[in-house]
Amino acid sequence: AHGKTKPRLIACEGSFHGRTLGSLALTHTPKYREPFLPLIDVEFVPFGDAAALARIMRDDVAAVFLEPVQGESGVQVPPPGYLRAVRELCTRHGSLFVADEVQTGIGRTGAMFAYQHEDVKPDVLCLAKALGGGVPIGAVVMTEAVAALLKPGLHGTTFGGNQLACAAALAVLEVVTQPGFLERVSAHGAQLQAGLRRIFPEALAVRGQGLLIGVQLPSDPAAIIRAGFDHGVVVGPAGGNVIRLAPPLTISGEEIDELCARLAAAKAAV
Repeated sequence: AHGKTKPRLIACEGSFHGRTLGSLALTHTPKYREPFLPLIDVEFVPFGDAAALARIMRDDVAAVFLEPVQGESGVQVPPPGYLRAVRELCTRHGSLFVADEVQTGIGRTGAMFAYQHEDVKPDVLCLAKALGGGVPIGAVVMTEAVAALLKPGLHGTTFGGNQLACAAALAVLEVVTQPGFLERVSAHGAQLQAGLRRIFPEALAVRGQGLLIGVQLPSDPAAIIRAGFDHGVVVGPAGGNVIRLAPPLTISGEEIDELCARLAAAKAAV
């Protein structure tokens, strides 16, 4: 918002950025928003539609927030060129491009960060979840130009910089940056997608990047998800009758075969 008298904020339909004040304002899902209205004003545009964003972009836009792949709304992967178009629009209008990679960052999509699939760079990057490998930690990474706008002491957290969490994050980064690790994530993601297509030939779509995958079914998958738990497979629901899978990045090919066998048995039991 620096230098903009009445700054506007833009986020995407279907987005999920969190459940507290600022992040909740950027979250599009009504069931999360409605108990806490009124919220900070945010304009929402269709995800993956660069033309829709271009129609409302002006120089008064402070920032555009998006997930490079939307998880909560059903593992929505944008069309090729979308992130590049967002980057270009933000640069043209002097707006910040903020990438929320809490779900997609640290190797989940087969790249260290999902925005790298289009060889673009955001101005601000939000990380958490996988960064600590199960230990609670979050990080906000920004360019030097954005960091220069923050005065020392302006932002802080009670438990920020916790030594144990930071040590866990360093250990995670050491593993994820090993040669061949991200390539294995991509290969195992392709293996899992192929297995899911065999299990669910009726699926309207099997989509994703790396080991973040969604299976869109013609009807509510709740019964299959419950049966999966009984068969030792933990999967979750996402928007639009989608089963969301996000197995550990260290999963092996043999374990993917076992996952698929158990999920097939769960489906057969419904």
